[in-house]
Amino acid sequence: MTNPYYNHVSGNPVALSRGVSASIRSEFDLVQTGFDMVSTMFAGYAPMASPVLTGTPTAPTAAPGTNSAQLATTSFVASSYAPIASPSLTGTPLAPTAAPGTSTAQLATTAFVATGYAPLASPAFTGVPSGPTATPGTNTSQLATTAFVASVAFSSALPGVSAGNAGMVTTNNGAAALWSAVPNTPFANVASTSQAAAAGAAYLLTNAAATTVTLPASPSVNDKVIVKVGNGLATNVINPNGATIEGVAGNMTIYNAAAVVKLQFLNSSWRLV
Repeated sequence: MTNPYYNHVSGNPVALSRGVSASIRSEFDLVQTGFDMVSTMFAGYAPMASPVLTGTPTAPTAAPGTNSAQLATTSFVASSYAPIASPSLTGTPLAPTAAPGTSTAQLATTAFVATGYAPLASPAFTGVPSGPTATPGTNTSQLATTAFVASVAFSSALPGVSAGNAGMVTTNNGAAALWSAVPNTPFANVASTSQAAAAGAAYLLTNAAATTVTLPASPSVNDKVIVKVGNGLATNVINPNGATIEGVAGNMTIYNAAAVVKLQFLNSSWRLV
């Protein structure tokens, strides 16, 4: 810092102080020393405006959530903000919701998931959902696509009913449905008004009065019974014996006087096949 009244280097007063006595010059030396001390002292401080700090400056740490002009220390940042890499968020973090169909690195909010994806439990799909097609013969909980159904279903419609196929049953050859004669299961002649049927048996009703055929109790899956009307009556009855026929409880009357009724136990009910 320069003393405008004294040139300490030359020991001579400047123009303003010429002719001043030696004692006063001595006092100026002291003043110069004071200026030098102040200059040295302030050299270690930063200015108030735009200071350029060095080393590791420290400051009081603001409380989490503070939003002011107070300096933010590293402790404040660590306790109030998540890092960019692998953040561990707490509470209920919020973020903008992406538009449906967005497929980027943008965060997916619960609203985005709810509008763009189906829940695992009882999903209600829209549009044309698709999935892998199971191999023919698969019998699991895997979804059945239309391609799977088409591969195992008949490729043609069920043949029409006509006088030419009276007494016949429908079968399939793996590709199409067709009318076929009743398999060569020996028919047991029934000449009474009641008959307890056995699984896998076939009965020919020949009694002059109507006959009631009672199906097996506690049937197993795929049990079969065949009843052929041979007495010309349309009042013969089949009793499901506590089960159902096509899901319907109660007896079934055979109204066709020349019918062949083939039943198979499937899905907890006797089915007409």
